[in-house]
Amino acid sequence: MATNITVKSPNGESTIYDVSKNDIINVKKGDYVFVPEQSTSLDLQVVDGSLSIKFPDGNNVLVKNVVNLITENSAIDSNGLMDKLDITAISFLDENGDFKEVDFFDKLLALIEDSASGNQVQSINYVDDSTLDFTNKLNIDENSNESTRLRSSIDSVNFEDNGTTDIVANVAPVLILDSNKTVDEDGTTKINFTASDSDGIITSINVTAQNGTVVINNDGTITYTPNKDYNGQDTITVTVTDDDGATTTQTSTITVNDVNDAPTLEVETTKTVDEDGSTTITFSASDVDGTVSTTAVAEHGTVVVNNDGTITYTPDANYNGKDTITVTTKDDDGATVTKTSAITVNDVNDAPTLEVETTKTVDEDGSTTITFSASDVDGTVSTTAVAEHGTVVVNNDGTITYTPDANYNGKDTITVTTKDDDGATVTKTSAITVNDVNDAPTLEVETTKTVDEDGSTTITFSASDVDGTVSTTAVAEHGTVVVNNDGTITYTPDANYNGKDTITVTTKDDDGATVTKTSAITVNDVNDAPTLEVETTKTVDEDGSTTITFSASDVDGTVSTTAVAEHGTVVVNNDGTITYTPDANYNGKDTITVTTKDDDGATVTKTSAITVNDVNDAPTLEVETTKTVDEDGSTTITFSASDVDGTVSTTAVAEHGTVVVNNDGTITYTPDANYNGKDTITVTTKDDDGATVTKTSAITVNDVNDAPTLEVETTKTVDEDGSTTITFSASDVDGTVSTTAVAEHGTVVVNNDGTITYTPDANYNGKDTITVTTKDDDGATVTKQVQ
Repeated sequence: MATNITVKSPNGESTIYDVSKNDIINVKKGDYVFVPEQSTSLDLQVVDGSLSIKFPDGNNVLVKNVVNLITENSAIDSNGLMDKLDITAISFLDENGDFKEVDFFDKLLALIEDSASGNQVQSINYVDDSTLDFTNKLNIDENSNESTRLRSSIDSVNFEDNGTTDIVANVAPVLILDSNKTVDEDGTTKINFTASDSDGIITSINVTAQNGTVVINNDGTITYTPNKDYNGQDTITVTVTDDDGATTTQTSTITVNDVNDAPTLEVETTKTVDEDGSTTITFSASDVDGTVSTTAVAEHGTVVVNNDGTITYTPDANYNGKDTITVTTKDDDGATVTKTSAITVNDVNDAPTLEVETTKTVDEDGSTTITFSASDVDGTVSTTAVAEHGTVVVNNDGTITYTPDANYNGKDTITVTTKDDDGATVTKTSAITVNDVNDAPTLEVETTKTVDEDGSTTITFSASDVDGTVSTTAVAEHGTVVVNNDGTITYTPDANYNGKDTITVTTKDDDGATVTKTSAITVNDVNDAPTLEVETTKTVDEDGSTTITFSASDVDGTVSTTAVAEHGTVVVNNDGTITYTPDANYNGKDTITVTTKDDDGATVTKTSAITVNDVNDAPTLEVETTKTVDEDGSTTITFSASDVDGTVSTTAVAEHGTVVVNNDGTITYTPDANYNGKDTITVTTKDDDGATVTKTSAITVNDVNDAPTLEVETTKTVDEDGSTTITFSASDVDGTVSTTAVAEHGTVVVNNDGTITYTPDANYNGKDTITVTTKDDDGATVTKQVQ
């Protein structure tokens, strides 16, 4: 197994050696330092805690980090020394940073000897690559003056100049400390101490306390303050360290005397409450070293200290103004603290007082009085009362008169309210029991009634019972009565009876109480109505007529009969028949109502159902009867055609002309050409059942003169100073004609052969116009021109 040995210089350079048994590392003469790497966690302990190695030439070799050369498995004896030193690496360097050379063998590395006796006290042997064996005990206490030498074996550590080195033990610092001290709780005290080091200086002083704080003063004292409210034992530990790292520790025992802490108290400083009210004031009381009790008093009220950190304050009755609550808290050592709370009690009106008789009994439909008393300590009062099922009157003598509602029984409550002159009220109730008392039923009956002989009538009545149900019966002396469910009594006098009668009506409730009323009846003497029988059905054609048979009589007199129909006329005949004629063109159902009346005015009515059969009606036609028109003119004749039970079509013809039937109710008539004289237009209308109606219109065609006709040759050419003939024809259908002609630039002659001779003016040439005129014997003319 090999181990790595790293040799470092102060300037950071390093060399790593792979070392096994029997390997040699040469290190130059000079100081060297053991520096561990990746090594240990326990201290190498000689008595004084550190080891100083010196060479004879004055150069030092310091084992500085001895603590880190020891691993956790290093054996430590009862004197604090160890048997083996386990290492993983050792570096050697001198004061200049140069590397040292060291020979490692598996035998003695070094001897530590007493410098005075020369006896070997410790040997360091190489065990393996990671272990040095301390075979003997090194015991150098802090007071020893002896020096020891580290002697290098030629087989173990070979320096260039072998020699011995003194090992001088560092003297631990001296610490003198007050061993005990007493201080009161929440106080402070000082502990005296001195610390020195005979072979160096004190580099640090560390002071701790378990239950307090400590301060190191410049005057060689330590100020100790126990934790707030702490009492009991405490320990101050003081450790001093010299410049070689040696430490000395001493302790001082502190007794902290128990001192009672006054309790603390916080109270709500102000509060407002209404007169005769109450309020709570919050407070908190405590004691760091015990328990507390709290009490409170008030000048003008009572106080209760509650467990929830509140004080309930109730001012004296009717008190208002300022008050002070004084609160005191005392701990179990008798220490107290007192605080006050300023209370403002607002002035509040005092409600009035009211006492009312709480229960009362009264009979149904009776009355009773309830006593009450009402007052107000700071004013006057008024009292009112109401009841749910009755009326109440507040009397001036301190009583209330109660009257239950009519017929009411059961429970009732009177609510009594008293109000003072500031508007404050107080309400009390009185429970009323209204005893049930049977009420007789009530009955109201129509007192008089008149009915005709052999007739009937109804008499109204109402019967009830406020506290039960009722049944009603009735009897009559000269008739029969029926009590109906609708509050009426039907009375029928005996047959043919007339005169006075009395109906006696009795109502009884379910407790047997009864009430009776009467109604006076007058039965009038009544005439007997006549009798009438009428044929009940009849059929007749439209626009026809029929007879209905009837018979009418009266046992005690004579009768007269009348009849009416809805869609026709009727005649009552003396032979016991009625003649019925339906309205023109009506068909369908009709009813004849026949009434017979006797000489006392009594009547009887019967009806007969009539069926009017549908019969086709011929259409109707109206035509303008005469018309005049000029020869060769035209005219319109108005007409109207209809059918009550269908549609119609109309045609027309004329003897000496043509006719057109227009959709607007007119007929256009045009006489034949040149005809004049009399003519007739025959107009016929036919309905959709084929029935027809014909009317005529007499037409006069006035004679009108016809203008003559003239035809003339329209153009003609002739040489200058020559002549020519123009042909023409002239006639008149209703007379004779004469023809004349003129020219603008020549002469014309109308010849009898139907020609006109034209001779232009001498030497004329150019255009000329001949104007030819024919006139009939009525003076009508026609004119043509020849160019």
